[in-house]
Amino acid sequence: MVGLKSSTALGVVFAAAAWLVSSVPASAETLRVGLREFAGGKGNPYTGGIQTPGVFTWSAAYEQLTKNGEGGVSEALLATEWKSINRDTWRFTIRRGITFANGEALNAHGVKAAYDWLLKTDPGKASVTGKNISSFTAEVTVVDDFTVDIKTMRPNPIYPKIVQSVTILPPKLFAESGQEGFTTRAIGTGPYTIEYRQDRAVASVNASSWQKRQNVDRIEFIELPEGPARAQALLSNQIDIDVSVARDSIPQLEAAGLKTYAKRASRTLGLSFVTFRKKEGQAKGELVTGPIGDVRVRQALNHAINKQAIVDAIYQGKGAAVSQSAPSVVNGFNKALRPYEYDPEKAKRLLAEANLPNGFEFEARAIMTDASISQVYQAAIQDVTRIGVRAKLIPQQFPDWIKHWLGGDWPYDVFGFGHDLTTWLDASQAFLQLTSCKKPDPYYCNQDEMKLVDQIEVEFDEPKRIAMLQQLLEINRNNAPIMYLIEFDESMGYNARIQNFKHTNLWIPYNEFVVAPGRR
Repeated sequence: MVGLKSSTALGVVFAAAAWLVSSVPASAETLRVGLREFAGGKGNPYTGGIQTPGVFTWSAAYEQLTKNGEGGVSEALLATEWKSINRDTWRFTIRRGITFANGEALNAHGVKAAYDWLLKTDPGKASVTGKNISSFTAEVTVVDDFTVDIKTMRPNPIYPKIVQSVTILPPKLFAESGQEGFTTRAIGTGPYTIEYRQDRAVASVNASSWQKRQNVDRIEFIELPEGPARAQALLSNQIDIDVSVARDSIPQLEAAGLKTYAKRASRTLGLSFVTFRKKEGQAKGELVTGPIGDVRVRQALNHAINKQAIVDAIYQGKGAAVSQSAPSVVNGFNKALRPYEYDPEKAKRLLAEANLPNGFEFEARAIMTDASISQVYQAAIQDVTRIGVRAKLIPQQFPDWIKHWLGGDWPYDVFGFGHDLTTWLDASQAFLQLTSCKKPDPYYCNQDEMKLVDQIEVEFDEPKRIAMLQQLLEINRNNAPIMYLIEFDESMGYNARIQNFKHTNLWIPYNEFVVAPGRR
């Protein structure tokens, strides 16, 4: 599964897909979807979690053993059922009668092949998905053609959520083309296959998909980095869906007869502190020294930011100040915690206590292609400068961000990242994947928190697990690993001719949409 041969087989699949498109009935409909950007690996689902920006295209082509329902409940997808057969082994029953778009049959051996590549090969272990799954997964064993046992590194009560990050790819095709072949083409068990081009991608019908499809036979994904450009494209019928509508565009869109769909996001916005860093030539990271390493300084920066003013000005009040390392919509959120109050004078006193009465300077970098998110970061940095801190905010691109995320070698002090818990919708994800020593090459590692993190990771008694998790969220909040900013309603805009529009945690079921003929 690690060979890097030519992608001839992929070309054959897409030649067949092109024939299908040309032969669809006249009633078939095309959807055009506007995106901020594609994932760094485009069609390669192992280059990022099943979340932004990849989720908007990958949801059309790829599937995993389970999926997240509302509220973080695991639902059947390629697995029909699962159970814990002992404290460190989960058994998954694979759905029968499934084929990949290239004709390969899905079975337990293909599932094992995907996990083995991620866990046992150098490129697999180096991938985003491999780094994440290897923290939890020890071995995958085939029980029979449609049953796999997955042995976890330690007892893991939420493993059915964790498997949602592993896309199952056709094993023979992957072995032939390698992950590079999937960069330009997405071939899975989902209702569509996708071909990626320069600034767009085209999804065609996967005729062998087990998923029912209404009348969307073609999807064109178009990269439009700027929010106003996507809004104008939606208004002028150049696109049918904008997956990320700026709040200030909503009145104009609705006045023109377009629809919007808003849900509280399962991610928060923040500016994360690099308090643990791997320097050049180091195998492991170490705690940073200097101002950012002082908890009083991190608390001061949190008190310096007027988060409610940001919510009101940029999101028209459709959001809230963040109080902890988890969004309010996920399982385990601690309702008792309150956000850091806006108190510039307290912020200055904390800086003085840290022997920094005249402030200090730092550099922050953030992906700022979304106008609203960019405004949030800029407003936060402006507030910080008002307490005498000399902060510089520099835009960055996703490839640069993911490079340092994977390498742990951040060359600056702060980076744009809140807590995106879309994959599991469980607050424990913040500590088991993101903000703790558990993250491969962490940016924050507090050994005082790890005792609780370790206990939560193996606790099968759900009420007890949640109680410990809420305690940890409070301790972590007081340690201020991040400039907590805001959570917000995420809005999508769409043409009124689309019926049944919805998404679950940004996973858009394009195949379920019914699209009326013609244009608005």
